[in-house]
Amino acid sequence: SSVWLRISCSSRPLRTHQRNRTNSTMTLAKALVLFAPVLAGSAICSEGSCQAPGGPFRDDDSSFLQFAGWPSWGPAQKTDAAERRKQRLLISKLPPSLRAEAGRMARERAPYSCPVQEDECHMGDGEGCDLRRMPRGRVHSVYPGNGTACLNSSAPYFFLVKPGHPEKLLITLESGGACWDQDSFDRDREDFGCTKEPAPASWEGVLEFKNWRNPYHGYTMVRILYCSGDLHAGDTEMPWGPGGAMVQQRGYRNTQATLDWTLKQFPRLQKLAILGYSAGALGLQLWADSILRQFEDRDASAVVYQDSFAGILYPPGPALAQMQAGINAMWKVCNEAFLFPEAQVACKAGQFTWQGYFAETMQRHPHVGFAGVSSKGDFVQVAFNTFFYPGLTAEVYYRDATLQYKEFAKNDNYRVYLLNGDEHWQLPWTTLNTATPLGAEAGEGQPALLEWVRAFEGPKGHPPGHVCVGDKANVTSMLEPPPSGTTWCDAAFV
Repeated sequence: SSVWLRISCSSRPLRTHQRNRTNSTMTLAKALVLFAPVLAGSAICSEGSCQAPGGPFRDDDSSFLQFAGWPSWGPAQKTDAAERRKQRLLISKLPPSLRAEAGRMARERAPYSCPVQEDECHMGDGEGCDLRRMPRGRVHSVYPGNGTACLNSSAPYFFLVKPGHPEKLLITLESGGACWDQDSFDRDREDFGCTKEPAPASWEGVLEFKNWRNPYHGYTMVRILYCSGDLHAGDTEMPWGPGGAMVQQRGYRNTQATLDWTLKQFPRLQKLAILGYSAGALGLQLWADSILRQFEDRDASAVVYQDSFAGILYPPGPALAQMQAGINAMWKVCNEAFLFPEAQVACKAGQFTWQGYFAETMQRHPHVGFAGVSSKGDFVQVAFNTFFYPGLTAEVYYRDATLQYKEFAKNDNYRVYLLNGDEHWQLPWTTLNTATPLGAEAGEGQPALLEWVRAFEGPKGHPPGHVCVGDKANVTSMLEPPPSGTTWCDAAFV
């Protein structure tokens, strides 16, 4: 077979985690990668997509080192047959361990993809928007119509599809703040307002489909975009527009319309991953059970990721249910098509919290892995909660978040990964490649977040355990003073 060393054709800077290696074999491997232009070729950038001349790779490091020709930052320039034979012979003489190491390093040096081209499909115009007809290597914006809406009435709702494996699916609930009154609606997004039209984040981290280190590369990706300000859960309208004009909060309809399309496209599934991050992580607390139930007849191995919003809302304690009852009533969350029957009763009675429902979801789906990921002093979670709890500090927030994680961890299928620092979200961002318990960009420390996620995606569906690095503490109540700083770890997670 041919030999090809992948060099990205993206213009984005390479982020490399260099490791110190002293023996001659590792030095040779490093030299092989550094002088890759002499030995091998690059991906072909063709109409915005990266293609491997020899077809798809096996998912191992040694096969990642494949021969294609001389590299270029554009269409690959092919070498003549004699030169290809010479280069193939040179690489074939390397020991197998060296070829594998060189392939691994090539992955780390060039994990990024080319720019992505986009297509549109409008279901309201009679188009079926069949996944099987969508070309791979492109992102498809699907407009479902049928009652979906955004706060900005001139911006119709759509969701994104990146076709991949026909039986492996990654669904995301996207970020974008929240709007619960006129003041929050009037604020700009940068001032903790809410996104009013679909605005997807970049394709990074677990969403980076051409990053061969990403455990979810090759999956079909469906991104439930967010433009309703209701944490993906509302089905109402509010008089927040100019002159009291009504604006639509249709997060429930938008999400369910996306799921309806997705269910039709996936009659069979091997693997299902569901990610909610930031505002989407709060929406996930309500949606995880519904999504899992809707896909349960596919008998897929499933995992649920909640990234950077544990659901710590203020005021804490018993008053939280009362505050959430007001939000549930305003957004009409107590939806019989949404919550399971017992939860509907509790919701309508004002005795329902999203965090409690998420914990029940873990109990109802014991064979599904649930993962929480967050920085200990997440600046967005702290700043957002100051609207309800002025003067909130990172130390108090981290104490309260720890107590919530301990509640979730009473379920055997839940794990949490806590990082030092204050970064907001990790999984759909470049820091997936650098994050360790020591920080989002630490690059050192074990286990790396990327490997922890890889274990969740693997056949067992569970990593070895919780991850937290720091001095040991034991917090038991929101009434006790928090430990100093945010680098400590509760004994339950060490």
